[in-house]
Amino acid sequence: YYVFGAAADAGLWPVAAAGLVASVVAAFYYLRILKLMWFDAPVDDIATDAAPVEAKWIGWACAAFAFPLVIVGLTWLEPLTKVASAGFGNG
Repeated sequence: YYVFGAAADAGLWPVAAAGLVASVVAAFYYLRILKLMWFDAPVDDIATDAAPVEAKWIGWACAAFAFPLVIVGLTWLEPLTKVASAGFGNG
């Protein structure tokens, strides 16, 4: 409410109108999702089969490669942040 009022006070009526339209569209979208989740009857014809073996291996491979990447990234990130902080005069 305050953002739209500030835009209108500044004379930015097109921006305020675009924001209002975007808010209405977003509200419709999220309220529809809430309606589907809470008020509609569940659909029983959804396949509940287990994932294929290939998909499980792909998931394990992604996890196996992501974990070391995150660890290496975190160990290299801390010294780089100190260098950047010193460059801005904070260290």
